[in-house]
Amino acid sequence: MVKQIEVNGEQVILGGNGALVASKSQPGVWYVVRAGQCQCKGYQYRSRCRHLDAVKSYSRAHQSQDDWYFNNVQGVA
Repeated sequence: MVKQIEVNGEQVILGGNGALVASKSQPGVWYVVRAGQCQCKGYQYRSRCRHLDAVKSYSRAHQSQDDWYFNNVQGVA
């Protein structure tokens, strides 16, 4: 199941194998968030980025309803 949402002003596409989060600085570019990591340069430098934060925020808000983050982002190798 694929679901497009907005979290903290970020456009996010949730999928069965992670998430895609739109870049704000590069229109048309989407970053893959999976296994608790993001492919953007910010994450590579700081091990943290707003793309991953958006996915984690969604997960916290919906934790009682589903375990989407653990099943599809954190736990995927």
